[in-house]
Amino acid sequence: MPAATSARVANDSTFFEHRHAFLLHVSTLLPFKLLAILLVIPVFSCGSETRRNDDMGALVPELLLGRDGVWEGELVNGEYRMRNESEDPTLYYFSVDGKPGSEGRRTARVDVTLATESPTSHAGLVYGVTTEPETFFYLFALRPGPLATIYRWDSEGVNELSSVSGDDVPAGTNTLAIEEDGDRVRFFVGDREISSISGRGVGAGQIGVAAWGIGEFVFDRFDLLPALDGPGSSGDEPVVANAGTQLHLRVVEILDESGFGQPVVALRFLAPVDWRVQGGVTWNWQFSCINELVQLGIQATSPDGSLAFEIFPTWFAEWVEDDYELQVKQQAMQQGQQQCPLAPPFDAPTFLTEYFVPGFRAGANVRAAEPHPETAQALSQKVRRRFAEVGMSQYDINADAASIVISHGNADERVLASTYVMQMQGLSLSAQAQGRMAMRNQYFSIAENVYGFRAPRGELDRNEALFATILGSLQINPAWQTAITLVQGKITQNNIRQIAEMGRIWNEAARREQDIQNRDWQRSQRERDALAESWTQMMKGVASYQDPDDGTTVELTDGFDVVWAKNGSEFLLSTDPSFDPNVVLRDQSWNQLRRVSRP
Repeated sequence: MPAATSARVANDSTFFEHRHAFLLHVSTLLPFKLLAILLVIPVFSCGSETRRNDDMGALVPELLLGRDGVWEGELVNGEYRMRNESEDPTLYYFSVDGKPGSEGRRTARVDVTLATESPTSHAGLVYGVTTEPETFFYLFALRPGPLATIYRWDSEGVNELSSVSGDDVPAGTNTLAIEEDGDRVRFFVGDREISSISGRGVGAGQIGVAAWGIGEFVFDRFDLLPALDGPGSSGDEPVVANAGTQLHLRVVEILDESGFGQPVVALRFLAPVDWRVQGGVTWNWQFSCINELVQLGIQATSPDGSLAFEIFPTWFAEWVEDDYELQVKQQAMQQGQQQCPLAPPFDAPTFLTEYFVPGFRAGANVRAAEPHPETAQALSQKVRRRFAEVGMSQYDINADAASIVISHGNADERVLASTYVMQMQGLSLSAQAQGRMAMRNQYFSIAENVYGFRAPRGELDRNEALFATILGSLQINPAWQTAITLVQGKITQNNIRQIAEMGRIWNEAARREQDIQNRDWQRSQRERDALAESWTQMMKGVASYQDPDDGTTVELTDGFDVVWAKNGSEFLLSTDPSFDPNVVLRDQSWNQLRRVSRP
């Protein structure tokens, strides 16, 4: 790599001192038929991501807005865009301090996209920025290829320390992250660690973002934790869940933006305000199995990626105890004509160990398995009620529920799943072929409500109360669920002729759900789902809190002295009995909740 040939401060002599921005010039650069009722949690797809109204956090006051030399910058809907369309391959960066005393335990991350690129395009994080006695920093950048490369920049020039490509760096937007671990700093692309270094500059200096070379670069959702308090920090700095004194939760809403001709809230849950939530609802009209029609995927992760909550796919299979009919179905599958997978009926432990682990956590070690008969009973009641509502009482239904703890990599994960098997009788095709009458059993097996909670090795129990809070808050919009059921029913009857009919289906679903207009389901857990309730009852460290004004209750992490709520969409928990966000945050809309006995 070439050395930096010159360095200059922008024309305004106070620019670097107040904006923590620096401009450098270099000469060259290196280059996822009856079944109308089966969908409760639809099929998971990682491909879509729900946008959040996040921004660039503590960097916002430092960003270039407008033009400075060859560089232009603009902040639009929380995204920061930088452009250099000249032939001058300069580097421009912005950096800020973390919270005093946090050196050696800071984390930072940002979403980076090379919107337009050239051989010189680089964009990512700067780390360890110092200017005295000389300018020094590390650059962790996304490059065309795509590649992710780490450089050290000092008075002797620019040195490439490491670089990765291939599966480690997918095309498009990538999340770059830096995590201090004492005297080392670790570098991540997504949740995959690609390198770590120690030595000069580690645990010191400022952290920020940089663009280098020619092209257009997009930055989004910059986080630096622990963040600097007071003037110059972002106006809505998140409270760290693991800080031990406060927990700040917000309501996350996942929208179905395309299914019914208008945005519809599909589900909601609580998550710490600084967690990233990815996922969304997509419709697949080219489905081969009815449960592929609607795809929903959710993944919520802590800023450093060490904690995560995930909703996995609903898994469906069918089976028949008739040799001839089974052979026909197997041949149809081999010819690409069979719609849905074939598998013998399974219970929850079998699904988790024989289907989930090989399919989603290949190579993971199953450390523990536990049945949950109370949850199975709640599921059985729910499924039977749901089938009775649509006149499908001909099925014998057996429900089950279980959890496993698995280890993979440096993480432990608890996975919960509920299953049910629908059994019905019909005429045996094999017997008919022999000129006699006989009955055979047909089975439809469904695994749903499959949730995962991930934490670093040995830390699952310590975070179980937080995970129980997230799970206990999960609510699916009943009108959205009813609308999907109606769509599936019309498909099996061949009654959907045009997508325009979807709007009418939504109106019909909304009429069936009389409370949809006042959105009570979104404002409280007054009528919590019995299944989610049974899951959280078996998890530890959760308490019930009630709003004295309207009587609504919510399940939240235990162990805090005071709990405050704002408009039913945010919750602040503190171990300081005197903590009052109306005073501390100068926000007069917080209402204190009182702890009550669990219903």
